[in-house]
Amino acid sequence: MLRNTIGRNRMMYEIDELMAYHFESEYLDFKREEYNDQNKPNLIKDVMAFANANTPGDKYIIIGVDKKGGETELIPIEPKLDSANIQQYIHDNIEPELDIAYFPYEFKGTQLMVLQIKDANSKPYFTSKPVSFKNGKVLLKANECWIRKGSYQMTATRSDLEKIYEARKATELSKLVEVTFEDGTTAMTAAPKFVRYETTYQNRRQAREWNPAMDMMEFASRKSVVSYTSEKMYNHSFFSFNLILHNTGQAAIDDCKLYFEFSGPVQEINTTNYVSGGLPEIITNHPSTPKSTILDYEQLKGKIIPPSSPLVSEEIFESKRIFVKAHPDCTELKIKWKLISRHHKQEGTLEIQVEPEIIPKSKVIVSVTDKERTEKGDVEDYIAALKG
Repeated sequence: MLRNTIGRNRMMYEIDELMAYHFESEYLDFKREEYNDQNKPNLIKDVMAFANANTPGDKYIIIGVDKKGGETELIPIEPKLDSANIQQYIHDNIEPELDIAYFPYEFKGTQLMVLQIKDANSKPYFTSKPVSFKNGKVLLKANECWIRKGSYQMTATRSDLEKIYEARKATELSKLVEVTFEDGTTAMTAAPKFVRYETTYQNRRQAREWNPAMDMMEFASRKSVVSYTSEKMYNHSFFSFNLILHNTGQAAIDDCKLYFEFSGPVQEINTTNYVSGGLPEIITNHPSTPKSTILDYEQLKGKIIPPSSPLVSEEIFESKRIFVKAHPDCTELKIKWKLISRHHKQEGTLEIQVEPEIIPKSKVIVSVTDKERTEKGDVEDYIAALKG
C-alpha cells in the first residue's frame, strides 16, 4: 500500500510539472472536453498516435485544459466515462493491447481528468477493425497506424515503421545480452602476487665465518639459480579471467563484436603469464587460425569476435584467457565494454576488486668491496614455477 501511495504521489507531482511548464508535445496533449459517444472514435486515434510516438515513458492527455498563448483556462470536468469503459473500448479497437489509466486530478482547485497511456513497449500499434462514428462515418480503417510527432498526429510512414522495429529490436536485445566473467557475475576479486626483497650486503673480509671455500659455495649457488630458471616459470603478478557473451533471449545476434578497455592503473595485458627470457611471452595465433580474442598491448584494450555468426538463442561464447598486471598499489579496476552488432549497440562495465599480496623475501650479497648494510628494495614481479 505504501509503495502504491508513493508511486501515485510521484505521478501527481509529474502532472503538476506538466501543467505548469510544458506544452503539447509527443508526450502531452490538452483537451477542453471529455470524450463522449459522439467523438469517441477520436480517442482511438489519439491514444494510438501517442503509443507509437518515438518518445520513451508515459504519455498524458489532460482533459479540462485550454492553453492558448501564455494563458491557461481550466474547465471543471464531471466524468461520464470510467476507466473500465475506456480500457475496454481501446482494447476492442487497438492491437496489441495497451495499458491505460483514467482518473481525476485536481489542479488549483479545479477537477480535471487525466488519460495516461503507460510506456508502450510493443510498438507498432494498429487498429484491429474499422472505427466509425455513430452516424456510420468511418474515421479509421482496419490496420491503420497513426503516430504523434511534436504536437501533431499523422499516418505512420514506412520510414516510421522501420525506426519503430529497429528501436524495438534494440530494446529486446539490450535485455537479452549478458557480458560477464566466467562465473556469470559482473564483479570479481583478483589476488596477484608481488615480491619485495630486503637485501643485506656483507663484506667478505669482515664476515666472521668467511673462508676461501665460500668462493666455491657462491659459484655453486649461482649455478643452481641458473639451473632453476631453466624450468618453466610464470609471472604471478598477473591475474586472469575469461569474458562470457551470453545470448539469453530468442533473437539471434548478427555480426557481433565486443570491444573493451581497462580503467585504472594497469601496467600490462597479455594472453599468457608464461615467462620467456625474463619477459612474459606474447602468444600469437597462426595466420590460418581465426582470432577470437585480440589484444592491443600498447593501448591496453581489446576486442572479442565470436567466430560463429549469428550468436543464436541461449548460445554462450567464451573468450580466450586474458591476463592483466595492475600496479602493486591498485585496489580496483573497471572494464568498460561496448557490444556492437548489426541491429544493436550496448555498453556496460565489469568491476575487479584487486587485493595484491606483497611477499617479503630476503637475500644476502657477500663481496670484498661492499660495506655492511641492509636495504629494502622496490616491489617486483613475483616469478616462480606454476606450483609457486
